Amino acid sequence: MNPEKLVHRINSYYLFFVRLDLAFSKPTEITPVALLKSVGGLDGLRRYTVPYGYLLKHRIIPETTRSLLQDEAESIRQEAMIAKLDGKWYAPVMARYRNHLLTVRARYDSRGWKGEDTRMKARSITLNLRAARRLCETLDAIGVQMIQQTTPEMLDKFFMDYPGLAVSIRAFVRYLNRKEKLFQRLRLKTVARSVPEGIFLPREKSTALIQAWMTPTDETLRQSLIGLFMLLYAQTVKNCVRLRLDALIQRADGRYRIAFGRAEIHLDARISAILDRYLNVRQTLVALDHADENPYLFPGRQLGSHLSAESVSGWLKKAGVSSDQLFATSIYNAYQNGLRLPKVLVRAFGITDTTAIKYLNMLDPRLVMEIERKPLGGGDEP
Repeated sequence: MNPEKLVHRINSYYLFFVRLDLAFSKPTEITPVALLKSVGGLDGLRRYTVPYGYLLKHRIIPETTRSLLQDEAESIRQEAMIAKLDGKWYAPVMARYRNHLLTVRARYDSRGWKGEDTRMKARSITLNLRAARRLCETLDAIGVQMIQQTTPEMLDKFFMDYPGLAVSIRAFVRYLNRKEKLFQRLRLKTVARSVPEGIFLPREKSTALIQAWMTPTDETLRQSLIGLFMLLYAQTVKNCVRLRLDALIQRADGRYRIAFGRAEIHLDARISAILDRYLNVRQTLVALDHADENPYLFPGRQLGSHLSAESVSGWLKKAGVSSDQLFATSIYNAYQNGLRLPKVLVRAFGITDTTAIKYLNMLDPRLVMEIERKPLGGGDEP
């Protein structure tokens, strides 16, 4: 070794041997876990690569693999993480979650998924625990005192604040649903934070579609209703085809009420008239299926089932639009017409908090610019 480097390193190397001498009475006692604890974990061992390699090369200490050392280092980190949570209400949940992950990893190992083929590394367990801890800390900050008080809305808010933890937190949500006794099942939907180019329909196109769907023939009543639900009420194809008859309530004035989300919506009088026409001629698509017995608003080609999403996507394609375009344009029109509270869309249309907030964050700057460009009086724009 270069003499100048040796002068700087000999003291630290000497301390390495002193630590081993104080921690172990003989070399055979040097296990991976004990070694890592004595030198300050895997990072500490990296600083002593040269003397540690010397001991291994001359077989002075028992040989071990790098992967085993990494696993043991992660195990130490996990234990330290759980220990720091002592006194917190979520400490027992975290401990049970870690035991669950270790059980899953042991199951993979027993079936041959080891080494390079392992399907759950110790590092992955550490990352999952960190994401779960962050979620629990967030819940604790808003007054939650037990994991059973967690709601899907809290998860959506957490996902918006920490999008990078989406993969890790899903593992924790699956564990909570399967192992912890929750009052309601938790769901975490994936929502893209951006929208594709050209997703919003031009005003001329959307206006033409509304006019065509507002004046349907008897043969196009079903398509027109679905199109209006999607373009005016931000409903997806799946939600439209799964609408049930018992979701409709007709008022004394002939208008219909329907619950797309948590709140009932009073349909426009013109749409109610179209819906009334459709119900009078509503038929099933299967000979043995009777309209009075099929519970769905739009019966499908299987007995007692609803219309397939593929059928709707097919005629939308012929119309030159997609379901994504209708959905995005509907939300855009809602914000453009003065809506500024995402929770209104969530309650009325049944979309997620994440989706509502995403569109608001994206569209609001555009709307502000449009408003600022409008003249205050009757003059020309600046």
